[in-house]
Amino acid sequence: VRGNDAVDAVKSHMPQLKNDVLMLVSQQSADELITPAGREKLQQASLETVQATLTELVGEPIVEKVLFISFVMQNVFILKTDGNGIITSLDNGFKMVDQT
Repeated sequence: VRGNDAVDAVKSHMPQLKNDVLMLVSQQSADELITPAGREKLQQASLETVQATLTELVGEPIVEKVLFISFVMQNVFILKTDGNGIITSLDNGFKMVDQT
């Protein structure tokens, strides 16, 4: 952003901006986000989302770029059991990525 007014506008609408980006991220697949191209696509989509929200709220996009300073995906294991509590399968849900 450029200028104090733009900084103030972004700060005042940060809860909505965070929500909108979080909703966007939650729609992505781990297979897409594990690749650099997938993260770049998400970065561009995040910018478009933030700009659309700000245009709706303040009348102009004001944000020029979205930067990810860190990106972490958690490793999730899903245990499936039979009726007796015996593990029948173990699925690995996500891979770990940390990009700074």
